[in-house]
Amino acid sequence: MILAPRLAAGDPNTGTGFEFDVIIATSIGGTPFTGGEGSVIGTLIGSLIMGVIGNGLNLMGVHAFYQYIIKGVILFIVVALDIAIRSGTFKTLLGKS
Repeated sequence: MILAPRLAAGDPNTGTGFEFDVIIATSIGGTPFTGGEGSVIGTLIGSLIMGVIGNGLNLMGVHAFYQYIIKGVILFIVVALDIAIRSGTFKTLLGKS
């Protein structure tokens, strides 16, 4: 719906390939990857962060293949941190009980 006015056309295939960015944005926003509830504000913040990262990679001239790799590493880090925080492992690593 956002791309249709920009392209001045309605194509049902428009937006294909953005699923990976959406998954990363919602994970950054705080929605658990294992399922659960997230917030609209968190998802909006995650979307803004992903927009800045994607735009920055484009401005630096990073090839699209490497952009997917970088975004995959970001997703891995976010999910690992989410699991560590929710299981309490992160607190024990910091020395807090």
